Amino acid sequence: MSSEERQITYGNDKSEFSGATFVPKCKKCGRFVRARALICFDWRGQPKEPNAKCSRCGPTAMLWLGYY
Repeated sequence: MSSEERQITYGNDKSEFSGATFVPKCKKCGRFVRARALICFDWRGQPKEPNAKCSRCGPTAMLWLGYY
């Protein structure tokens, strides 16, 4: 991933999941996706899937980079 790649970051400074960063691309086909406004996390801090919608594949997951 290049530094010019689009990224989406969720959370605010008061959240324990602050800084959760994703690349809004479909894991299946690589197209840019429409991200959900809110992301849910499991008890380990991993994002729950699906968390985006692809125009080709339907509900899908974005590529998760981690917490930054």
